[in-house]
Amino acid sequence: MSVFRSHKTALVLFFILSASLLSWAQEAKEPITISGRASSSEISIGDQFTYELKVEWREGYEVLRVEPPLEMGKFEILEVKPEILSGKKGTENARIYAYAISTYDTGEFEIPAFTVTYKTPAGEEKTAQSQIIKINVKPILQTAEDTRDIRDIKSPLSIPAKPYLRNFLIGSGVLLLVLLIAAYLIRRHLLSRKKREPEEWVPPRPIEEIALEEIATLEKSSLLEEGKIKEYYTRISEIIRVYLGRRYRVNAIDLTSYELLRALEEKEIHDEAFKILEGFFDTCDLVKFAKFKPDQSLHRAVMEKARFIVKETTPAPVVPAKEFTTNAKDRPDSGEAASPEPVSATKGGANP
Repeated sequence: MSVFRSHKTALVLFFILSASLLSWAQEAKEPITISGRASSSEISIGDQFTYELKVEWREGYEVLRVEPPLEMGKFEILEVKPEILSGKKGTENARIYAYAISTYDTGEFEIPAFTVTYKTPAGEEKTAQSQIIKINVKPILQTAEDTRDIRDIKSPLSIPAKPYLRNFLIGSGVLLLVLLIAAYLIRRHLLSRKKREPEEWVPPRPIEEIALEEIATLEKSSLLEEGKIKEYYTRISEIIRVYLGRRYRVNAIDLTSYELLRALEEKEIHDEAFKILEGFFDTCDLVKFAKFKPDQSLHRAVMEKARFIVKETTPAPVVPAKEFTTNAKDRPDSGEAASPEPVSATKGGANP
């Protein structure tokens, strides 16, 4: 009976010792394992091969990232392939990272170690590295036709230019340049002539009647009621500009107010009308360009100034001399009839 008890005690001690050894072995094992391999340990220069990096880690650990070395030596990474999860085995996880690599040098070279960053169950970040792998790169096999490893680059092939095509292109370019220069000179001449000689415009009826009629039409419009004050003042300014351009043969539409007034200084406009003309353009420009908001009284004043400008710059009609007869007793002795003096118009024009 005592012998049986001693065997039982020894068996229990054996199981306890085995469990302890197994637990110690698991704890002694690395928490993360990295193994790298190449699809071939010997390649020819310029060949592409696959480098696989297998990462295995224990439960509770987490792989954060895999980083290739900054310097690959003689090798070059051509492509990073998608990761492959090789599955979960017991308390371990595994993942495969694949890279397409090549080189253009011959000799025996090494693929440097890759770095794996992982996190422990306690949240601490650590790193581990893969082993270095050697690859033998051989030159291209020689053939009977090619006795060197790599043939020299051939010189560029020269293609002689066809003379008729070159002459055609040169002639076309010169002709196009001449046509462009001629078109520019003709356009410049026409523009200068147009600016020098304003187009003669023969109105269907007196231009002052047309201007006064357009002023009356604008006055009856609904622009002010609709709040379109800028359009209202732009329109009255255009009416007066068109009228002055036709009256004094100046390009009034394209000139600024200042330029137009300077051009009209040479015309026969008396001082009072010229001052009113200056004030008229000043008011219109304030509304058009300075966002000035005039009141109703100024609307009426601007309209009256426009009428005054038209009437004041309209030449007075020429009154023809009347032929009249005199009594015989009033005739001079020479027998010739006295010629009446013609009545001429005043330059200033009639007041409105």
